[in-house]
Amino acid sequence: MQRPLQKRKAEEITPSEQMAVLRKIRMDIQNHSGLQLAKYQCEASDKILQAHVDGGGEVCMLWARRSGKTETLTQTGLTLGIYEILFLERDFRLGLVNPAKNNQSVMVTRNRLRTQILTINPWLRNLGITQRLGRGRKTNELILHQKSTNAEFLIQAISADPSAEEKGAGFNVMFLEQPEDIDEQTMKTIIFPMATGKELRLTKVLAGTPALSIKNNYFYEHTRHLQYPLLIDCQIAARERPDYMNLAKIALQDLGNESDEYKTQYQCEWVQIRNRLIDRDQLIRLAEDYTPDPTRFRAAGIDVAKEVDRTVVTIAERNGNQIHLTAWLELEGVDYETQAAKIIQTLTDWKVKTVVIDKGGPGNVIIDMIKPGNSNTHIIPFTFTPQSIDELYTNYKRELDQSRLHYPKQPLGDQVRLVNHFIEEHLDVVREAVNNLIRVHAPNRRGAHDDYVASGALAVHGILKGDNAGVFTVIGVHRRK
Repeated sequence: MQRPLQKRKAEEITPSEQMAVLRKIRMDIQNHSGLQLAKYQCEASDKILQAHVDGGGEVCMLWARRSGKTETLTQTGLTLGIYEILFLERDFRLGLVNPAKNNQSVMVTRNRLRTQILTINPWLRNLGITQRLGRGRKTNELILHQKSTNAEFLIQAISADPSAEEKGAGFNVMFLEQPEDIDEQTMKTIIFPMATGKELRLTKVLAGTPALSIKNNYFYEHTRHLQYPLLIDCQIAARERPDYMNLAKIALQDLGNESDEYKTQYQCEWVQIRNRLIDRDQLIRLAEDYTPDPTRFRAAGIDVAKEVDRTVVTIAERNGNQIHLTAWLELEGVDYETQAAKIIQTLTDWKVKTVVIDKGGPGNVIIDMIKPGNSNTHIIPFTFTPQSIDELYTNYKRELDQSRLHYPKQPLGDQVRLVNHFIEEHLDVVREAVNNLIRVHAPNRRGAHDDYVASGALAVHGILKGDNAGVFTVIGVHRRK
């Protein structure tokens, strides 16, 4: 590659000349890496290149999950860096900003770019460009050096977590990945001022995907009215990239086109998640007359009392692709030995095959007590983590929304009171997204409970995953028979 703009100042070169050279460099990167960008990726890259040529600015991108944001940013960043050190013969700094809290996660971003550089390394050497790491083996810096111009292209990955305090860096261009998860105040007061050079011009690229909760209102407001190619949903990506079409089909099948997850992650819609698990009318319609059948597969979910709380056992029975909650056991206090005996009797009476029990704290005590009395029962200890809670309640809500989960329409005896507790809690609990993960909990007021919701979700988990016969499989949040 020749350097037609060599020894000319940037202000002496027309914007159209600069864009022509930048596009040529990007094409060379694609040819030497074997990674071709789709039409929408090239057009979005042009938007970023043009913003830099115009002296800096801001570009916001809202793209569907796995539609090629990283590929686009990587090639665009390399294009700018090579252009600056080779043609304009000046240093260039690229910042890769990530919401991750630890350096290891931030390094992943930098390493993706380094992998791209390694694939085009023979071509770079022909241009007199060599690479090296910054100071230390675990440095978050990567440097490309142009021998004849002595200019350096520095790539640095930094964390946007409020605890990181990355206040010393300065960049010509910054790529903010997952800005939907970046703390807005940190982004505006610490990240945005990281300009460098005598004119302190900075090109900022905010490239993300809608989340289930709006954590960064700045990014939300700046992406509500985007158009192609800065807005790329799964339909557009599938039309232009045949390899993406199958992925989009699987996502649609697994999540369902009406789910909040599909609307945000693949249709690029901002969804203000409702803070209720289920509407009253919808819940009432789930009540059915049903006669339990002891030959059908049964599972139980047990939410164990903590301190002054209560232990709730929910019995579920599978009938084809329907799940019927058939009975409940409610136990007050923390006399776990007495509770274990009653739980064992209930599980035996109902011929339960699989039990899913909250493993945390006193749950371990109950597990140890009920194991000896239930040798024919498959016991699944369930550990509550943000990720497992998200999967548990996403699956549970799917069964509720698809009207595949039912409870007795005309309960008998003490079950009348327990069914009323089941209904009250399901209408009362709060459903919210934290860091794009769903959780369900009792409202923050005295006397509020979520035991029936938790035990019900655990029972459904047992129906879906606890059957050794493998009649059902669960892939993501999609259930198949």
